[in-house]
Amino acid sequence: MAKKLKPSDIKILILDNNSSRQANFSSRLRVQGYNSKLLQGGFQALKILDQDKEKFNLIIVNGDLEDCAGLEVCSLIGDQQFEKKSKLPVLYFIDNGTQDSPLEVASLLKSGNIDIQKETSDFNKIFKLVKRNTNT
Repeated sequence: MAKKLKPSDIKILILDNNSSRQANFSSRLRVQGYNSKLLQGGFQALKILDQDKEKFNLIIVNGDLEDCAGLEVCSLIGDQQFEKKSKLPVLYFIDNGTQDSPLEVASLLKSGNIDIQKETSDFNKIFKLVKRNTNT
């Protein structure tokens, strides 16, 4: 069994087009001891991940982003991480009004490192998912 990590050892990349929701979520994570970086663009996130200058333990994608669909960025992150032989987990919250097709969502699930959830404002549920995906 893998050793449990402390929240202070964890860095989470939060991708969200809604800046107030993003700031609120980041604030709640900081209160729990987690470190986070906030971005609104999927392609900007891909560039940061590709450069390997910052190490993240989890990526949270909350719906569609300003420059691409959330599902698309999850797929691109999965491809990028596969090429690097990395298993960086992605937690993807589907917007309640999304047009994502069940087949597209199913293909993401096959990649193994993407946890897909319906959008929720229940932070206790979100926090449990973060803990599960970061081993904290």
